Amino acid sequence: MNWKVICFDLDNTLYSHEMAFKNAIEYCYSHEVVPYLKEKGIEEVPFEIWFTAFKKNCDRFWNVYEEGNVDAVTYRRLRYEETMHSFSLPSEDIEADRFHKRYDQIVDTFSEPDEALLPLLTWLKQHNIKTGVISNGAVETQMRKMKKLGLTENIIDGVVISAEVGFSKPDPNIFKIMEQELGEKAAECLFIGDTWEQDVIGACNAGWDVVYLNSRKKSPTTNDKPIKICDSLGEVFDWLLDQS
Repeated sequence: MNWKVICFDLDNTLYSHEMAFKNAIEYCYSHEVVPYLKEKGIEEVPFEIWFTAFKKNCDRFWNVYEEGNVDAVTYRRLRYEETMHSFSLPSEDIEADRFHKRYDQIVDTFSEPDEALLPLLTWLKQHNIKTGVISNGAVETQMRKMKKLGLTENIIDGVVISAEVGFSKPDPNIFKIMEQELGEKAAECLFIGDTWEQDVIGACNAGWDVVYLNSRKKSPTTNDKPIKICDSLGEVFDWLLDQS
């Protein structure tokens, strides 16, 4: 094995964020939107139709948020309120905020580990490979997800979350912080993540080797060179077995 450290992204790498996201949004819809509409005597929109519009608005406003033109609260309000307005449903900031507050409270409960996750981490520990998670996001939310996935301190050696350290992927500094935490050099580190712009570019710029977990079949956007491209975490595990 060429690496002393193998670290992972969290969302859509160690579990399906897309599935957890949809299930959590459906829960929030039934517990926030539906009662709100009933109170006003308005017929609800079927969830699948509402969610399709909501997801489009998530994507529509994401670049605006990523470019720093709006903050996270405004981004969430935009995606919610534009969805409601597209069906001529009433909406104000207070409803959007309450919807997303509930989402933050329950999203981790819908996070289910990839079937290869715990066998992979157990195997790495048996081979004295240090492991870690480097994730963008809010500390409390990401830590709750990790707990639900079984990523305890007995399994994972290091955790670096953007909101806690002040750097977000693809900034190389977030990878440097993990190097310091685990006491290893970049040349001895491998990162596994599903997002080209954050994970592949960030890890390459930090001097790490990187595996692109392309489970969503998205094409590269730069000339950066991951050491391997895999379709699933199970495929990553098989590849690592071949490297040992």
